[in-house]
Amino acid sequence: MKLDKNILFASGTVVVGIMALVVAVLLFRGISSFSAEEKGLKGAITRLRHFYKKKPFPSQENIEKEKENKVKLDEWYSKFVAGLQQGQVCLDPGNKSPSIFIGVYGKTQGDLIQKSKENVVKLSGGDDFAFGFEKEAAGAPPPPDDVPTLTQQLTMIKRISHLLMDSNVKEISLITRGKLKSAQSNKRRRSTGPGMARAGSSSRGRSSAGRGQKKAVTVSRVNNLPVNAAKLYSKQHFTIHFRAKEQVVLKILNKLAKEGMFCVVTSLEMVRIGNDIRSSENSTASKDDEVIKGGVSKYPDSIYRMVCGIDQENVMDVKLSLTIYNFQGN
Repeated sequence: MKLDKNILFASGTVVVGIMALVVAVLLFRGISSFSAEEKGLKGAITRLRHFYKKKPFPSQENIEKEKENKVKLDEWYSKFVAGLQQGQVCLDPGNKSPSIFIGVYGKTQGDLIQKSKENVVKLSGGDDFAFGFEKEAAGAPPPPDDVPTLTQQLTMIKRISHLLMDSNVKEISLITRGKLKSAQSNKRRRSTGPGMARAGSSSRGRSSAGRGQKKAVTVSRVNNLPVNAAKLYSKQHFTIHFRAKEQVVLKILNKLAKEGMFCVVTSLEMVRIGNDIRSSENSTASKDDEVIKGGVSKYPDSIYRMVCGIDQENVMDVKLSLTIYNFQGN
């Protein structure tokens, strides 16, 4: 019995010893692995701090690479802008003669009026229709600084008017364009001083409200760098009132989309004139003819029925607003 107890005790001691040895080995390996990871972490932190503290400097290889990239980007941008510029009406800054502009406007107005007669397009005011240049039609010479932009607008309106007339609109009643702020008119406004604006001036309220405030300038950002939109593109606004059928309006929109000038339709309002559904023009019957004896109504014959369709379509009053963009070169 005593021998059996000694054997059990010895066996238990051996098992415990083996387990303790295994635990010690695992613990040692874990501590070694932890020490290695800790050492690697400290090394990474040291390198990171070194990079943070290190003063950056341009690498010559990077400089040469960026120079190559710039050449490629400039070439791509030039091709992109050249594609956008195709068909646009360019501005001529050297054209500042008011008398020459008045002559060009008179000829353009006469040509457009002649084309309207050939295409049977009615102009509101007939031969006195000014195509948005009422002051110039009255003989008032524009400020020299406005002549380049006015010439550009005149060419744009000429092309748009040709597009409308070739699309068979019925009537052009009004054309308005974006107003210009010439340098001379700005000088005149500044010379009046605060509170000296003429009575009835539309800018009087705005002048007093904005006195002492700097003009807000919208600046976009690309890659956190300021970009002046005026150096990228310019734009002209026009609003045209005319009368045409629905299919003609759709044709005009399609032509504007294919126009060489970069046209963007900003708004389109259409109001139908009259009623599309009406009695047949051949109808001679009265309402009493639709009632048979005994006071019972019946459907009228086809000749008496209401008619509608494309052939009977009425014209619409159309207000079309669009913006024409011009893209600047490098």
